[in-house]
Amino acid sequence: MQQISLSEIIKHFNLQVINQPNNPDESFIYTPNINRCGLPLAGFLVDYNNRRMQIIGRVEGDYLRSLDTRTRHTNLTNFLNAGMPGLIVTNDANLPPDSLDLIKNSNINCYNTQLSCSVFRSEYYTYIKEYFAPRSSVHGVLLELHSEGVLLMGESGIGKSETTLELIKRGYRLVSDDNVDITLNANNQVIGTAPPVIKNLLELRGIGIVDIRTIFGASAVIDSIPITLVIHLKQWENTDTYDRLGLDKTYDELLGIKIPCLHIPVKSGRNLAIIIEVATINNRIKMQGYNAASELNKKLMENMKKDN
Repeated sequence: MQQISLSEIIKHFNLQVINQPNNPDESFIYTPNINRCGLPLAGFLVDYNNRRMQIIGRVEGDYLRSLDTRTRHTNLTNFLNAGMPGLIVTNDANLPPDSLDLIKNSNINCYNTQLSCSVFRSEYYTYIKEYFAPRSSVHGVLLELHSEGVLLMGESGIGKSETTLELIKRGYRLVSDDNVDITLNANNQVIGTAPPVIKNLLELRGIGIVDIRTIFGASAVIDSIPITLVIHLKQWENTDTYDRLGLDKTYDELLGIKIPCLHIPVKSGRNLAIIIEVATINNRIKMQGYNAASELNKKLMENMKKDN
């Protein structure tokens, strides 16, 4: 189960302590959602989710001020006793002094942010959603070519690393070799990164591990990139049938997202670096609405109609 400690939230948002009876390193959040606690403060605790972070802003502060002292004390006490990973009070909350005292004497970790409620919620959700994003890893090499993320896949020894080295010499950039961590961002893009242990490293049989950043410079590597094309390298088989025109659309699925893919046969004499470079440019052109194979097919069909 994915989780993030409360201490990481405190550090990231530079939160100030109002009350901290529990060790934030041992308090964990298991959901990306944050809850404005209007209904719980009104006494409605049906379906209340005590696994979510809670936030009090200006509206909640105004509501508490509108209540008589006894009702305010009762509602806030019931809310705090319902439990939560942590409570955030924004700078526009303007809590009544007795409510603030009640929070300080509770068993709930509570913090203050200098941000307004709407701004904090937005920034919190952006940060936490990325943290809780679906993630996995795939075997292959990820490169940046023409601002596109190209994932090379294939059997061990097929030539992925050698082709990668040639592409780096041509000015393209390495993201990760051998293993690629992938996550799904808020825009439903599959983002590829290198595991920290192998970042900037490339394995070349006969040489060993080389540091691409050290050899080629900082411009030869990049931390992450959305994956827009998957290329499967496969040993050439004379008995196999290969796509000659490119009319067929094929996709790989990564984290539930369909990514265009190509299957490129490998044999002696084929310059894979050039082929992959052209394939990337062609895929980008297709995404912009132009397909050379479709245009050729259209012209052929028009000529056939004229002949008839």
